[in-house]
Amino acid sequence: MEPTTNLTYTVDASDRLVAVDAAFREFALANEWPEGAGSSVLGRELWSFFADPETRVLWQSLFARARAGSPVAVTIRCDAPEARRLFELRLSSSPRGDVTIESRTLSETARVRAEIWSRAVPRGTDPLRACSWCKRIRTGDGRWLEVEEAVEALGLLRGPSLPLVSHGICPDCDREVRRAAGLGTSGPG
Repeated sequence: MEPTTNLTYTVDASDRLVAVDAAFREFALANEWPEGAGSSVLGRELWSFFADPETRVLWQSLFARARAGSPVAVTIRCDAPEARRLFELRLSSSPRGDVTIESRTLSETARVRAEIWSRAVPRGTDPLRACSWCKRIRTGDGRWLEVEEAVEALGLLRGPSLPLVSHGICPDCDREVRRAAGLGTSGPG
């Protein structure tokens, strides 16, 4: 796929989502998140979208760096059931403390549908930990595997429903994001 540009959204100085562009809304619809395409996301605190405290702290550190006048650029996987996607996110701040996030698709590769990423599939209550940056899945023995390997190793398709995906961050990605953003190494894990 030819890299495409740009989703843009803005968070105010109080960390509330205040603006999303048409590309953001189209992306939300295309990725089974109709709520993201409407105005219901506006005014919500950004951190309400992060269940994992480690990931939230890392994002807060990235926002603080941008607000301190150092633009931040990081890469992140944003997979869909049928595709692996790599995005570049650029965070920049205004004098008022607003942070604008510009997202650009660097690559997209088709794959056999991975139902684990589908929002439309029924879920059980058993949690499954996925890295929010690289999309690898954590196994019970602490390994982080690509989704196809994890589905096989954990027997995820053998049960009556798929597990509930909980996003966090793997130690490799935590180190790399902190290094790339100039945050040092004082993160989790």
